[in-house]
Amino acid sequence: MNRAVFVVPWGLPEAAYSGLPESGAFRQRFPELDGKRLALFLGRLHPKKQPEVALRAFAQACRGDDHAALVMAGPGEARYVQGLRSLARQLAIEKQVLFTGPLWGPAVREAYRAASVFVLPSWQENFGRAVVEAMAAGCPVVVSDRVDLAPDISAARAGLVTAPTTEATAEALRVLLGDDALREHMGRNGQILVQERFTWERAAGELVGVYEDILTGRRTSSAWRTHAADSRPGAYQRTAERS
Repeated sequence: MNRAVFVVPWGLPEAAYSGLPESGAFRQRFPELDGKRLALFLGRLHPKKQPEVALRAFAQACRGDDHAALVMAGPGEARYVQGLRSLARQLAIEKQVLFTGPLWGPAVREAYRAASVFVLPSWQENFGRAVVEAMAAGCPVVVSDRVDLAPDISAARAGLVTAPTTEATAEALRVLLGDDALREHMGRNGQILVQERFTWERAAGELVGVYEDILTGRRTSSAWRTHAADSRPGAYQRTAERS
C-alpha cells in the first residue's frame, strides 16, 4: 500500500474580504479607543499563544503613549485572564489595555479593520485563521516564526515575522506603529495574498484537482507532496491511500 500526501489551503468566505465595515465601527463599540492606534491580539487567551509576550512587547514599545492601545480580544480561563490583567498593572499599561472578552459576528471584522497591527507571538500555530482574517481585512500582522503561515507572510510582505520573544515582538510593533506608509503597503499585500491563496474557491479547486488525480491515477495537481514532512505552510494536510 502506498501512502500519498496532499496539502490544500484553508479558505475564507467572501464576507471576510468584501463589504468590510468602516474602520470607526469598532471604536463606536468601545469609545475609550477613539483616537488611538490599536495593536490587536484576537484569539484564545492561552499560554500557547503567548498573550503575556504581547503585553510585555506592547509595554516596551508603547508604554506611556496616550495615542496607543492594546486590545486583548478572546475567551480564556478566568484565573489565567486575571493573571494577564495583573501583568498589565505590573507593567504600568493597564490604562492602555482593553480586555474585551470574546467578540462575535460583525465585531470581529470591525476589530480587524480598526487595528493598526495584528499581533500573534504564538509558540505554535498549524494555520492561524485569525491571522488570515486580519490580512483579509487589510490589517498588517506581526507573527512569530512558529506560526506556519510565517513564510507566506514574509514572501508576500504582508507583515513582520519575528522570534517568539518580547524583544523581537516589541521591535516589530515599533516599526509598524511608527510607519503609516509601511502599514498601508503591508495591509494591501495581505489582502492580495488572501484572495490569491486562501479563498474557499481556491481551496475547492485544489481539492477537486486532487480527487480527479485519484480517480485517473495521475499526479498533476500541485497539492501533492512527496512525503508527510513536505508540506506547504498555511494549509491542511490529508493523505490518500492506494492499495
